Amino acid sequence: MAVSVAWLLLLTALPLPWRPAAQAVPGQAGKGWAALERALQAAGGRDKLAAVRDMSFDLQSRVVTPQGEFDIESKSQVILPGIVRQESRLPFGVVVMAFSSAGGWRKGLQGPEKLSAAELRIAQAELARANILFRPPSDPSAVSWAGEDSVDGRPCDAVEIANVGGGPLRLCVDRASGDVVKRSYRTDASVEEMASDFREVNGLRLSFRLRVIRDGKLARESVTQNLKINAGLKAEDLLRRPK
Repeated sequence: MAVSVAWLLLLTALPLPWRPAAQAVPGQAGKGWAALERALQAAGGRDKLAAVRDMSFDLQSRVVTPQGEFDIESKSQVILPGIVRQESRLPFGVVVMAFSSAGGWRKGLQGPEKLSAAELRIAQAELARANILFRPPSDPSAVSWAGEDSVDGRPCDAVEIANVGGGPLRLCVDRASGDVVKRSYRTDASVEEMASDFREVNGLRLSFRLRVIRDGKLARESVTQNLKINAGLKAEDLLRRPK
């Protein structure tokens, strides 16, 4: 499973302790929706975000595991909402993988193999959470205000979105900038993703650094490089298996 864990960690274009997402505050349904709309506007607005069809980028990551720390270089190509190809250079070799809603594959030192149904569900869930602002909910009833929070001393509104990647996703929206500076959710662990280094690209404001905390411990730090948007990527190219 070491290979699987490595590339799954990288999908979230992922040390505060986990705090369970608060329940919706009675009478505050509109407040959560307003906070989400403020985040979308800060990122470029719903129209510009919806116009993003594909992205390609490089990641430089430091991954922390019980066996030690190691660096990963990866190149990712994404066609929204759910087609991905990623080539990762790990300490033990190069791993190439691709998937869509119909299935996926991976090729490493042991040759090509099909992604299991469980791996595919995990990958799609990670992608849905990572790209929530590009494909946000359109139903206000799916969004609730979960209270006030603070990230690195910055006052935030906590917003909970129902059923993203199979469970609730909590976003912390910086009250001053509108940036989503933290995502929180639960899988087999409590996960917090701390976003920083926001920059303007093609009229969008996006984070270029991510720090991932799992069960209160640092799991990964990633830096995005060479980001390209709407380069005309084609699904058949991303899903084509290497010979």
